[in-house]
Amino acid sequence: MMICAAGGQSTIVVNVPTVQLGNTAGQVPVHTMCPNCHNSVVTNLTYEIGGLTWLIFAILCFVGSVLCRLIGQKYMDAVAPRGFGG
Repeated sequence: MMICAAGGQSTIVVNVPTVQLGNTAGQVPVHTMCPNCHNSVVTNLTYEIGGLTWLIFAILCFVGSVLCRLIGQKYMDAVAPRGFGG
């Protein structure tokens, strides 16, 4: 853990170990310098599922269920009730 302080504000930087799945651009940690305290730091990129992702997921689920009902009714088989027709 490292604490950078500038202008009366404190920033706590916590390094969490991550699993690197490939050597593509943006996923490789980079050495850089903190602009506030001028300490040498290593970047760490993590991804989180945000609110917009959940909103889009919910909308797609709703639209999919409505489409299944509308399209499904068109292709349902007609079945006679039991005891009808002999």
